[in-house]
Amino acid sequence: NEHLYFSARVNDLLYPGLVEALETIKIHSIQIGVECGYDEGLRRISKGITIEAVEECAEKLSKSTLNKNAFFKYIIGFPWETVDYCLKTMSFAQYLYEKYGSSNSFSPFILFPGSSIWNDRRQYGITIDKEYFDDFHIIERLALLPQIRPLINKDRWFSILPGNEHLAQFRH
Repeated sequence: NEHLYFSARVNDLLYPGLVEALETIKIHSIQIGVECGYDEGLRRISKGITIEAVEECAEKLSKSTLNKNAFFKYIIGFPWETVDYCLKTMSFAQYLYEKYGSSNSFSPFILFPGSSIWNDRRQYGITIDKEYFDDFHIIERLALLPQIRPLINKDRWFSILPGNEHLAQFRH
């Protein structure tokens, strides 16, 4: 009666026979990290996949019993992204849903000390330092998160977030 929850990589799910083997296990959900819905973004984060591979994975899952338990996970608002790039990612996810019935999930990019983007933050115009994280309560600081997305102003950021109507209270 146990059900597994796990994360997977696109390239792993494309490995011959893996999806078929996973179909024999009781799986509650599989989170598949895609992050970006465009090849340039995937290269910038060194993801090691292409949009073509993501679509191939979605197609493969659509032909299996795992499709109802799998979801592709995206991050929107990387420091170099404009609104157009965020919408491109969201449009790609929508395309996979319409063509393959793929479920999708979105999270805003959150900068963490020690990451490669943190180390390069100044080149993106990000001026926050480690002290920003000393008393980090996501609900109280949600309105500050657009500071790490210098190419998207705060009002525009809240307008593109999925579920933005629930976040309106944090605009100020």
